[in-house]
Amino acid sequence: MFVHEDTLFCKINLNYRHIKIMKNKNFIKQSLPASTLLSANIATAQIPVEQEPHHKILFENEYIRILDLNIAPDDTTLIHTHNAASVVVFLSNSTFGIQDVGEPPVETPVRPGDIIYRAYDEKPVVHTVWNPRKSMFHCLVVELLNHHSAKDNNTIISLPGIKFQWQQKLVTAYKFEVEKGKQCDIPGSALTYLLIDFSGIATVASAGNMQSLQPGDFVFFPPQSKIIINGIDKENAGCVLLVLK
Repeated sequence: MFVHEDTLFCKINLNYRHIKIMKNKNFIKQSLPASTLLSANIATAQIPVEQEPHHKILFENEYIRILDLNIAPDDTTLIHTHNAASVVVFLSNSTFGIQDVGEPPVETPVRPGDIIYRAYDEKPVVHTVWNPRKSMFHCLVVELLNHHSAKDNNTIISLPGIKFQWQQKLVTAYKFEVEKGKQCDIPGSALTYLLIDFSGIATVASAGNMQSLQPGDFVFFPPQSKIIINGIDKENAGCVLLVLK
């Protein structure tokens, strides 16, 4: 059954904190009781995360897709779906609210460099996200698209200063700081790497190419990449390293 866009959201009963509706180019914020439930017409309102306006695709290849999520103060995303295993790397010192369909709303404080894993490939989710604070909320959502069966030889775990965070079937997460004037070398292997800067400035060299990273910047490294990271800022550079399998 076709539902006209002007009446679409009138058919949605969802127990989340805020809904913002685009109409005549203005957002209308309305609150719904926490006891309300999702109606049978919610499927007509679902959009894939890559089509949700607050999520911008920054990078995509056969391994991953990276979405940049920015939410202004008191703003809310549209209802959207996730169905790929995802790593979320937080880049702002802020609080965000989230509500999955059928679950109560939750607000969580985060800091730059916090990392979480979500198995959306096993359990897809429909939700909305909002920013209840007066500062910008910013994170990267790294969707894991394919499993390449590369074996982790644990070389990275033994490198000084690199701290193991957690391991999942498709990805292992590390965090480390590069001190000013110091260098961190990551040896080449069959593994694929994603390096994300969350604080400070660093330079990264690999395969004869060098680039500077600032908070929010990232570099994807294919298998057999030898990586040299140097700290050049007045403070240490904080980085997240995702090892893709």
